[in-house]
Amino acid sequence: MKNLYLFIFCLALITRVGFAQQKDLKLISANFQKATIDQFVADLESKTDYHFFYDQVQFDSLKITLQATDKSVTSILDLAFSNTDYHYSVVNQQIFLTRGRNIKT
Repeated sequence: MKNLYLFIFCLALITRVGFAQQKDLKLISANFQKATIDQFVADLESKTDYHFFYDQVQFDSLKITLQATDKSVTSILDLAFSNTDYHYSVVNQQIFLTRGRNIKT
């Protein structure tokens, strides 16, 4: 009987871990033409369950131009910040945007 309880516990734990890794699999589409960070973040927040944190002053000169179809939010962030000094870190349903330094989670 103890083995049955142990098996059920392990199965529940494995299933929970599997679902946690699929959080970012929601695919979204976005089209930005010289968007400010506020426009960019507002659009992504409206399409996902993520909430963004950033210092607007650090991003005042950033203009984002990209088109993405059926991409994860992290893929869109990778496209937006490629070849720049801007970084992001994801913790649960929160995304932290930084300039110059990357936050290690």
